[in-house]
Amino acid sequence: MMRIEGIEAALGLGNAVPEIHWYTQPSEKELKRLGMPLTQYIQAQASASAKQIDRSGGLLTASLDLKSLIKLLKVHSQKLRILRMMRRSNWIELLRLLPKEMLINALRLFSKAKLLKLILHLPKPFLIKMLLRIYKLEDLIKKMPTAELLRIMRNKRLNSRELAKGILTLEPKFILMLLQKIYGQHDYSKLKPYDIMRIFMHTPKERIMEAFKTMPFKALQQLVTGFIKKDPVLLMGMSDGFILKLLAPCSKPVLMEGCKVLPPEILIKLLSQLPDQFLMLAAAQVDDKTFEEFLISKHGDLLRKMAA
Repeated sequence: MMRIEGIEAALGLGNAVPEIHWYTQPSEKELKRLGMPLTQYIQAQASASAKQIDRSGGLLTASLDLKSLIKLLKVHSQKLRILRMMRRSNWIELLRLLPKEMLINALRLFSKAKLLKLILHLPKPFLIKMLLRIYKLEDLIKKMPTAELLRIMRNKRLNSRELAKGILTLEPKFILMLLQKIYGQHDYSKLKPYDIMRIFMHTPKERIMEAFKTMPFKALQQLVTGFIKKDPVLLMGMSDGFILKLLAPCSKPVLMEGCKVLPPEILIKLLSQLPDQFLMLAAAQVDDKTFEEFLISKHGDLLRKMAA
């Protein structure tokens, strides 16, 4: 803790202190008038000087503006010490002042297991965004087993009309295969697209879904890719188990990369789960100027306490 003498020296007030100790030696006539020997006179002067120093020092500390204290205390070199004097809530306040890339960087303070656990508790829309940051859509769909592909196509957003429109984009051999699975072994090769569209539009969705179960994976993958490109919300149909299967093998840097799609308020909620020592380190990333402004606006009393 810096003493008041240090404050005076830093502000160029060093010459003021010795002047308080100066005194003129009294004459013998003056000593007789005061009724005290020279040694007693010196002690009295020293005591009065000490009181004046204390009084002057107290006034000086109170009158210093906070910007001067910031410079005096060399706050930038005491950041961790000052942070240790604060509460968790103050550290979280500082996180809100960090740029997003610093919030992402602080995620490395979690173990991979802990980070994955926190991510899996995020609302599903954020998980979908993360997956699309980590995987290309086509690669994501390739990883889907048949059960997941069918799960997506069962979504109520896809009615018989939408299914029929998607089926018409398939290769002709797959369209004929699907017709035969639903309506038996007949020759459908001469049907026109308009006729095929009408057939599937009037086929109950449940029958179409049953036929899909035995269709080649390539055909289902093509269908789902087309549906999702047109309506990405369909990805919400992915099961939690499948999302876990996609994220679990990812390294911590890859998970951090996925977190780049998250808004700052979500990143701060994740970081607020760090233990004290790590949360403080995350907050310590704040740049010196921002930290100083934070102290001036929120922690003037702390600065004065340190300078006392």
